[in-house]
Amino acid sequence: MQPFLLLKTILLGLFLCINLILSAQQTYIIQKGENTQYPAFKVEYFEDKEGTFDFKNIKDQSFQESEMKFLNFGYSSSIFWVRMRLKNETSHNDWRLLSSLTYHSYLDFWIEDGKGNWNHIKTGRNYPFSSRQSYEHVGFTFPLDIPENQERIVYLRLQSPNPLSFPLEIIRAETLNRRFQVENLYYGIYFGILLVMIFYNFFIYISLRNNAYLYYILSIICTLIIFSASTGYLFRYVYPNWMTVNNYSTRLFMGIAAIVLTLFAVKFLEIKKSTWLYRVFILNIVLAVIAIVLTMTDVWPGSTNTFISLFTPFLIIAGAIVWYRGNSSAKYYVFAWISYLTGGLLISMRNSGRLPITVLTSHAVEIGSVLEVVLLSLALADRYRRLKKEKELATKKVLEVQKKANEELEDKVTERTLTLKERNEELNQINEELDSTLYTVQIQKEEIELQNKQILDSINYAERIQQAILPSHKDLNQCFSDIFVLNRPRDVISGDFYYFSKKENRVILVLADCTGHGVPGAMMSMMGVNLMERIFSENENIKPNEALEKMDYYLAKTFSNQEKQVRDGMDVSICILDKEQKKLWFSGAKQSLFRTQKGAITVYKKSVQAVGGFHRMDLDKIPLHEINYNPEDRFFMFSDGYPDQFGGENGKKFMIKKFRESILETANLPLTQQKEILSLQIEEWMKRGNELQTDDILVIGFEP
Repeated sequence: MQPFLLLKTILLGLFLCINLILSAQQTYIIQKGENTQYPAFKVEYFEDKEGTFDFKNIKDQSFQESEMKFLNFGYSSSIFWVRMRLKNETSHNDWRLLSSLTYHSYLDFWIEDGKGNWNHIKTGRNYPFSSRQSYEHVGFTFPLDIPENQERIVYLRLQSPNPLSFPLEIIRAETLNRRFQVENLYYGIYFGILLVMIFYNFFIYISLRNNAYLYYILSIICTLIIFSASTGYLFRYVYPNWMTVNNYSTRLFMGIAAIVLTLFAVKFLEIKKSTWLYRVFILNIVLAVIAIVLTMTDVWPGSTNTFISLFTPFLIIAGAIVWYRGNSSAKYYVFAWISYLTGGLLISMRNSGRLPITVLTSHAVEIGSVLEVVLLSLALADRYRRLKKEKELATKKVLEVQKKANEELEDKVTERTLTLKERNEELNQINEELDSTLYTVQIQKEEIELQNKQILDSINYAERIQQAILPSHKDLNQCFSDIFVLNRPRDVISGDFYYFSKKENRVILVLADCTGHGVPGAMMSMMGVNLMERIFSENENIKPNEALEKMDYYLAKTFSNQEKQVRDGMDVSICILDKEQKKLWFSGAKQSLFRTQKGAITVYKKSVQAVGGFHRMDLDKIPLHEINYNPEDRFFMFSDGYPDQFGGENGKKFMIKKFRESILETANLPLTQQKEILSLQIEEWMKRGNELQTDDILVIGFEP
């Protein structure tokens, strides 16, 4: 056993030594005499693929030492933990840990305070800018409070759908301040160039009113917003508390830029609508809109970025095709997008981890965009110069053609002057004849206007006669608890009429719809009123069905002496009320009766045959309804003008079913209000279908 214990002791000691050696190697020394240091080969990281670790249990995990000068994990859905052991061998205590890239969604920072406690900063793009607790840079800056010759452990937690590029630097505050001033100067020049190009092209657009310049100005504005947002300047200075805007502004304006650049390309490259290239450009606009929707709904957050990457080569190919076809201005267009594509390719390879993070890979796309803006401006200027030259040549050709035409015109003028002189004499003769004709037409017009006035005066007088024959509202209100009459003639005078009579406790109410409308219908209605008066005078106890049969008989007898048989007739409904017995008798010839009672509606059937016409009515086939009513019951008599009215969105009839539903829905309202609703409803129905009134409308509602 002794040799075994000895071997065990030796192995344990060897393990402790190796562990001490490894620990020493993993400690990064902040050296004297330097203001900026890179934690090369001294950074450890751990990939949390499932996102199950927090700060308490991450310290027990095995970290992997990075071999990258700058951490760059590319696009990943994992959470990355970074650990550094730092020792300050300088006399300065103003060191900062800097990550200059701005698009990390979640970034947590922990540093040990030497007493076993951990200071924690929770920040990222999904938090307000103030969460960074430092305004020394647009990126992420964390203070390293490490006294001289002391050691601290730092943890960082990184998560983002954007590229996980993490260029960590340890830098003194004064050096960081100088660097930030230089970066501000660089981006100030860059943004200034874009603004100058915006105003330059805007003034050209004001002069020329060419939409190509307008689309180009919008594309530069999109570029300005994209880069000022991606570099963090907008987030810091414009909307430091608008995290949603900060997250989506770059991706949104990438999609908008694709749309306006497509419109610019169609206009600038003079792509005709009939070509396949134009159809592909239109498809690009549709795809750009889809990419914007996918981005803004987080279905595919990087869709606009991917679309721009695929869209830019297409612009180069389209420009090359147009250049090949003879448009010399397209060469600037091609070189402009090649420079932009080169810059974008470099930064994409950097984001994916294929290229290191350097000044060139970090700013290549900005340099490329400036070259693209300048070259496209030159392209527009060259296009303007070419169009101006073509216009001058066209103007010269037009002047030559015009000169030749003027010479030919002078010869023709002399020839035609003689012809016109002859024609002028002929026209004078024709004018005399026309004056005579116009005088005759004027006399005929005045005669027609006089006749029209006489006819209208007669019709208006007939309307007053018809209104005088109809029962007054005062008489109706005296015999009913409540009543309304909705009467809308199609023309000035109506073929619909209603009749009222009272004999002691017996109240008679008749509603009729005569064949036709206007003057013919009004004549029939006058005849109908007279016949009703005769029928109810001859027999005061007559029943409604007997009155209908009698009416049919008298109409047939009236038209029996005509050489030709007359088809005109009436749809009639008759209600006779006994106020003492609280009973109502109803019969209808092609007209029903509605009754509303306690939220329900009852329909009383009619006969299928109208009064008058070819065939006589059979008393046995005319339904007679005897109804016991309550004071709160309502009854509705109506002609077919309301349900048969055309209108609505599809130009269809209102229909009896919809009319019945309208009656039931408004049954609990006062009758005057119910009348207004029914009137407005049929008017709106006609207006929606852009239809005119097709027939006379008459509806009577009453409470006994």
